[in-house]
Amino acid sequence: MSISDIFGELQWNSTPMSNRTLTRSSMSDSPTLNSIINGHNPTETINGFQEESTIVSQKTTSMPVVQRQKQWTIDAAGVPHFLCVLSKKNHLLFACDKFGSIDLYQLDSNEPSTSPRHLRQFELFPGNTTNPQPQIIETFTVYTPFIVVAAHLNDQADTSSIYFFDHRGLKQADTCLQNFPVRQLSADVSFKCLWGIDRHQHAVYYNQLPMNVQQIPTYIEHREEFIKFNRSFEPIRIAQNQTSIAIVERNSQCAHIFNKQTKKQIDEIENLLRTKGIFRLWNVLLRDDNSMVLKLDEDLPPNSRPPSINHLVLELDPKGKPISQIERTSVYGLAIGPNQEILLGCKRHQQNGLIECYI
Repeated sequence: MSISDIFGELQWNSTPMSNRTLTRSSMSDSPTLNSIINGHNPTETINGFQEESTIVSQKTTSMPVVQRQKQWTIDAAGVPHFLCVLSKKNHLLFACDKFGSIDLYQLDSNEPSTSPRHLRQFELFPGNTTNPQPQIIETFTVYTPFIVVAAHLNDQADTSSIYFFDHRGLKQADTCLQNFPVRQLSADVSFKCLWGIDRHQHAVYYNQLPMNVQQIPTYIEHREEFIKFNRSFEPIRIAQNQTSIAIVERNSQCAHIFNKQTKKQIDEIENLLRTKGIFRLWNVLLRDDNSMVLKLDEDLPPNSRPPSINHLVLELDPKGKPISQIERTSVYGLAIGPNQEILLGCKRHQQNGLIECYI
């Protein structure tokens, strides 16, 4: 029996922008981001937010959709909570567990059905897995030349520390202490910024992106708000492409897509129907054409501890229509490969896992 048999159909609605839950950031005219982006003047402003002149027509589409097929599976030393693909001379895949154990692979840039080559394994925090007070990684991102993580002690989840490492796991610069929990960081090389989520302030913000060790303390110390939402809007995940940024909101179960230059919302994807059970939207990937890959997790009763959790990984086209899906248990990491394949980091046992490729 498949997950779709158990949980039934999902429907998604692609709608025009709605400003009911948004308030304009007091720093929205930041010269730092404007100098990087070279945005244009809006033609219309409603409730403090700039409206897009063209909108996506409302459309509701139900599954079934095509099942993606698994092409290969490789072992990982830890449970791959985070997957990042970096395009250099070759395409590199970084797989990191919540303690900072990293497996580095080289992907085949032309043939997605070929298993990647394992290059090395290293620890960001040596001895962390056996430490009685371990550092827990909340978010992980990679660009040239750094690995960036936000982590907190196991019993101190209300604050975070940001660490920079080189691609061999050697720490760069001093630890950057934050007096709030950093939900996510995402390196944006095209806009030269490091996106982040501040859960306390209900805000999506950015820092300038350090390109050398000397820039790290100054750039991380100074941040600018991209959008500050009201208290009912809880951003939990972001993803970005060349022109847009997608923000997942926990309570409404919507993915909002904004233009990075103008801050105009250009689309909104909403979960409209859940039958015979509930999936909740927890993660998103955004392609350059604004098509999306969504990770939905089975919503469980409080304090329940099942041996595994069911997941749907759902692919939407640029108009919000579901076109493919993957049904899997115990999915953590999520990434898109160089040939548009979907990569999943999954738990196999308590302390180790595997990576799977689907096309």
